[in-house]
Amino acid sequence: MDEQKAIERVKRETAYRNKYNASHYDRIATTFPLGTRERISSSGDSLNNYIKQAVLEKLERDGL
Repeated sequence: MDEQKAIERVKRETAYRNKYNASHYDRIATTFPLGTRERISSSGDSLNNYIKQAVLEKLERDGL
């Protein structure tokens, strides 16, 4: 029974996180040419952080 309670708790927590993220963040899917992932990874930064930083820097330069 404890296992079932744990499963239900995890489901509730996941649903809460999904609802929170949906109301606080934009999710954007992009595609890049093959090899881009390796090029970004070689910078030593995470893919997510590298892309976020590049986009935010461009928005700042463009005055948006």
